[in-house]
Amino acid sequence: MPKHSVPSFQQIPLKQMERGLARPVATLKLEPTEITKRVGLTFETTKDDLDDVEAAVFRASTGRQIALVRHRHQPNRGTDILINERSRNLSAAVRDALQALNFQAHDLQWTSPKVSLRSWTRAHRVPKFRLSSATLRKAAGIQEHIERLQAELSQTLARNTGEHRPTVSKKPTMGAHKTEAPGRNRPVALSSGPLAPAVVRVLKLRRTPMGVSDILDGLLANGYKFSSPEPKKNLFARIYRLKGVKQVGPGKFTAI
Repeated sequence: MPKHSVPSFQQIPLKQMERGLARPVATLKLEPTEITKRVGLTFETTKDDLDDVEAAVFRASTGRQIALVRHRHQPNRGTDILINERSRNLSAAVRDALQALNFQAHDLQWTSPKVSLRSWTRAHRVPKFRLSSATLRKAAGIQEHIERLQAELSQTLARNTGEHRPTVSKKPTMGAHKTEAPGRNRPVALSSGPLAPAVVRVLKLRRTPMGVSDILDGLLANGYKFSSPEPKKNLFARIYRLKGVKQVGPGKFTAI
């Protein structure tokens, strides 16, 4: 059993279980021996009208009694989860069982049509990495400093290149076209550098509040390059404190 798996249940002898604990609501993929090995629950042997039965009863942290039952000669693998026949919220009962045993929804092979675990599954989805807000702010500050240094380096190199570039005079060629100034609706390429002015430029071109995804699309379309391998996360962590950017709604921003 993994170190982080800490079941939270109280086992109850079969002779002390409450009456009416007979409504099947789900079936685990595991056999009783596998459940015992995984969480330490002990199964007792008994008999009902159909067959010999291996059963275990436990109380979840909510106080609900739950039974795990397998008929010895049933053709399919698995162990049934039984709750009290008077129970109304079947989804809550299955969640109680999974949480008490520290199992997940993927450990089930069948659930009653009246059971829904979607919200519980989303709530128990564990990300690969979880960073605190303080760590994200510190990383964003370092990223801003790096981008400022990159911008200063680019400007210095550009000045030095201009100083050593020989001046060549050319006569105008017949039929030559003048370079057209970028129009209002024409995207202007942005060089990688400080993020704030680049975001402000995108917001001013749109002139309406934008979400982070739309702002990111605008930055990439304008040629902005992030040094971070995950530009969307980087932008999301920093946009709330970028100079010249104001939040005007849930996830919506505009230029000041």
